Amino acid sequence: MGKKTILTGLRPTGNLHLGHYFGALTNWVKLQDTYNSYFEIADVQALTDNFNNPAKVRKNVRETTIDLLSVGIDPNKATIFVQSMIPEIAELTVYFSNLVTIARLYRNPTVKNEAKQMGCYEVTLNVWAGNTSAEKFYEKMGMRTKERQMEYIL
Repeated sequence: MGKKTILTGLRPTGNLHLGHYFGALTNWVKLQDTYNSYFEIADVQALTDNFNNPAKVRKNVRETTIDLLSVGIDPNKATIFVQSMIPEIAELTVYFSNLVTIARLYRNPTVKNEAKQMGCYEVTLNVWAGNTSAEKFYEKMGMRTKERQMEYIL
């Protein structure tokens, strides 16, 4: 039996810090040896709360990539990719966003809190949920995503 596959990622919203390092990145370095690993730099998701500063997101994509390489993510063992460069994710997001109602979105406490904190539009949250659902779809196709993403499948 071959290796299982994992898909996980970071939103490039700012500098990575010790919480990222100990909370995710050290584990990612280990996972790349035992899984077919795909590490996503989720620049489209970062625009949900940085829509007025896309230049910041673009800059942080580069910085996040450098950080991933510097902590030991090996491009010979794992794939690092930028979300906006994969058109299929955007296509799936559109389809999944059509399945989620705003009322259903607001039943999720995390979404409700994010909306309050970000002051974002309902359509933004709907796309965010659709995008996370698209990632969950990948899991059902044999990839594993972070467990916390389960709450976005409504």
